[in-house]
Amino acid sequence: MIDGLKIFGALGDVEELKKNPLLDWKLQVHERTGVIESQSAEIAGLRFLIKNKFVRVNGSLHKYANEGLHNHDDFGVDRVANVVEDLWERFGISQNSPLNNIEFGVNVCTPFPPKKFLERLICHKGKPFVEKFENEASYHQCEHEHFCIKIYDKGAMYHLPYNVLRFEIKATKMQFFATKGILLKKLGDLGNDRNYHRLGAVLREYFDEILVDEPTIVADTLKESQRKILDVGRNPKTWVRPKRVNFGGKAEYDRTRTEYDRRLVAFRSLLNNHPKAEGWAGIVSDLIADKWAQLSSVNCSRFTI
Repeated sequence: MIDGLKIFGALGDVEELKKNPLLDWKLQVHERTGVIESQSAEIAGLRFLIKNKFVRVNGSLHKYANEGLHNHDDFGVDRVANVVEDLWERFGISQNSPLNNIEFGVNVCTPFPPKKFLERLICHKGKPFVEKFENEASYHQCEHEHFCIKIYDKGAMYHLPYNVLRFEIKATKMQFFATKGILLKKLGDLGNDRNYHRLGAVLREYFDEILVDEPTIVADTLKESQRKILDVGRNPKTWVRPKRVNFGGKAEYDRTRTEYDRRLVAFRSLLNNHPKAEGWAGIVSDLIADKWAQLSSVNCSRFTI
């Protein structure tokens, strides 16, 4: 559900935080003057940084809830709200602290290897997926202006004996939520259960916009016109979205967009309706919706600000 977050200006008593017995602070000292420039501490997947009276908090709420060990189990709204309350009780981090970054998503158990599913990703809204590596683990990411999408094999990351696929959206600009009608501005808003229905709808909506290939569909089973649709559609460059600024006139732009939309509908129809299609994307979409509904079913309004 809610995982990573960043708070650049956490509200609370800075001096009390410095004296917190749970935190082992490391000092960054200016070599010439000996003045302390900043101090940092880590605990169970969260990192605190103090600089010039400003407190920055970032890390994984999910890992923190599991004492920093992992984030591959279920993490529902009740546990999210408990962590928000815990940050206040243990570290004095106010629920009015403004949020700067949030990751939300789900772990789902798939009936097929997540690695094979990742190989089928084409793009999201014209942006291709890029495989990246971090701490000897890989993930597939698609970057947009205000958010990015990440999909990866969490089962392989933690050497689990079963399939776990992670799908998440990372809001890199908080106006992403405002455009979706989601009131998510401060830490305490994570305890507002009214946000979660809309978050779940956005999560599934964005997943369903991803183009996922059906490699079991081969050219020999298609008509000539369908072969062209398949070949062109499997190329991520096909789906770079036309921009008005690149066209001399509105009429030309409108024609290009109409052709783009027509091609997209034809490609999706081919992938969804061919008898050889395995329908993995639809399976994952349903799993995402079911898991989100399960995790958001607990009423946590007692933590609502």
